[in-house]
Amino acid sequence: DPRRKRLQVQVDWPGATKISLEIPEAGLRVEGPPGPHTLTFNEFAPWTPSTPHLYTLHCSADIGAPVNVAIGMREVSVQEQRFTLNQRPTLLKGLRYPAAELAAADSERLRTYATALRDNGFNWLRCRAGDFGLDALLDAADSLGLLVSLVLEQSRNATAMDEIVRRFHHHPSLMFWELEQDSEEVAAALREADPLRPVIAHPAAGGTGRVFRPFQAQAERFEP
Repeated sequence: DPRRKRLQVQVDWPGATKISLEIPEAGLRVEGPPGPHTLTFNEFAPWTPSTPHLYTLHCSADIGAPVNVAIGMREVSVQEQRFTLNQRPTLLKGLRYPAAELAAADSERLRTYATALRDNGFNWLRCRAGDFGLDALLDAADSLGLLVSLVLEQSRNATAMDEIVRRFHHHPSLMFWELEQDSEEVAAALREADPLRPVIAHPAAGGTGRVFRPFQAQAERFEP
């Protein structure tokens, strides 16, 4: 939540009674039981495509190995049919992720692909939630300043949506979600799981859809 200069973290750590969250670069640290926690910045460097600043969140507990997660502070929305990043209109120029071509790619090749995309003037990559190598690809996009959208297929139910959000939502490069169905129930479940990103719902064949802006209950007509 950049406007309030805070990072909200949900820690689910089975068997743990005490966890610790720390961002050394920002001088932030909180301790307590597993569950929701908030870290408040005094100041922060925003994540942008030109300056994709990342912080490392260190998470440890009284059992198990510690976990490090790269995070970026940025805000995304839709205003007047245009995407905004950190409250500035952002024109998207991108490609569909070539999943078949990169089906056997390792993390180094995926980073090379993302770098070439950026260096050739593109700033957006449209992926599907089931594409191979998304974790490595999003890691590369985070550090390179490349924007990504994730398409969720019609077969995804609310439980599957929640699992996908938990897996990918910490990536600052992930700009918005797309639904290949105009389902109020599924869109509501997705917005509840991730209220900070826009959700675009449209028919799989394309055409006019609807967009749900962050923290907005009512959808708006959206022309892709």
